[in-house]
Amino acid sequence: MKNLTISLDEESHRAARLTAAERDTSISGLVRDYFRTLRPGAQDENVRRLFEAMDQVKGGISASTREQDRAKLYAR
Repeated sequence: MKNLTISLDEESHRAARLTAAERDTSISGLVRDYFRTLRPGAQDENVRRLFEAMDQVKGGISASTREQDRAKLYAR
């Protein structure tokens, strides 16, 4: 793995530390995850993961309901 050095102002550094702690990761982990979102196809993967998470939420939208709603939107 390669190393990257960045400079942050105090407020950004504090916010990054707090966010990392909330997500049980490090600032390096936040930056690594961000750069992964920049890869080709990463957005499609993020959307897929978001829908999976929504499906797991109690009372969430099921895949079949989502497909029906999408069909209604495109029919307009």
